[in-house]
Amino acid sequence: LTQPSCRPGHTHGHPVFRTCSGRGLSKIRDMPRLSVMINRIKWCMLGVCVTLLLCHILLAVMDKLALNSPASRLNSVRERIEDAAGCRRVEASESLENLAGTKWQIKDIRDIKPATIHTAIENPDVKPIGCGIAFTADVEQTTETGECVTSKVAVKSVFTNLSHYQGESHLREIKTHYLDRVLGTGLTVPSSLVVLPFSALKGERAEEVKRAVDCDISDKALFKTGVTAYVAGWVNNLGTFPKLTPSLAERIHPDNFFTYVSFLYIANCMKSGHSHFANAQDLHYVMIDNDRCLLPEKVSSLEMPLHYRKRLTRLTSTLF
Repeated sequence: LTQPSCRPGHTHGHPVFRTCSGRGLSKIRDMPRLSVMINRIKWCMLGVCVTLLLCHILLAVMDKLALNSPASRLNSVRERIEDAAGCRRVEASESLENLAGTKWQIKDIRDIKPATIHTAIENPDVKPIGCGIAFTADVEQTTETGECVTSKVAVKSVFTNLSHYQGESHLREIKTHYLDRVLGTGLTVPSSLVVLPFSALKGERAEEVKRAVDCDISDKALFKTGVTAYVAGWVNNLGTFPKLTPSLAERIHPDNFFTYVSFLYIANCMKSGHSHFANAQDLHYVMIDNDRCLLPEKVSSLEMPLHYRKRLTRLTSTLF
């Protein structure tokens, strides 16, 4: 700063105080006060903090959106699969209800059965649209409590024309399970719907599974490197029960007979005669093979052979 030029002042001949030139005072006035500078620094720091906070929120939102993409879900599944090891064997565990949210891996795939597609039964010359597979396996799972368990499971992934009365879908299996849990009827076994990445399947079985679910209507086209699959706990000592008929209501039957028939009626299940199972241990109906439950009314109202129609009408006759 320059020293302001000053000179003595006079009033009626009496000296008073020294006055300074305007050039020097203007420079002094232009200097920001210390408090103003501190306030400016505070506002700058606040702006930086707000900017960082907004960036953090934006990154969190983008990360959440990325995790919800099909590819990211598959990567998440792969990470879970690689971690599970050293498990103890148990029977169908309730932890299978939350399989997709835990660490798990599928091992020892066996009893592979390609899906039989019946949606072109009226015209044998027409190739039915669809594909799928069912098999048994072992699932090693690290539960939410950190315990590692191994369970025998049944796995199904089926894609067919659901506008046909013979259409089957593993998605109907999981929806039937959800309905059972909502109603509290306790008929289905512990189950989950998962995205099954092909990278998790090892050996010659892996290629067999890939080929079995490779068709135009498979969700393989959506997930690219995997498909959705229904995973259900295995039930021991399970056997088929006599064909469900109205007369069975008047004879000896499993203890939960009317709960079972009521559920089939509500869920509009078109089960075949050999698809009714009971647990020999406690003599209770157990609902498995439910891929033709929740049949839409627009489908069940279509023309179909009488013996298929009876699968639905006998439920009404049994109840009422």
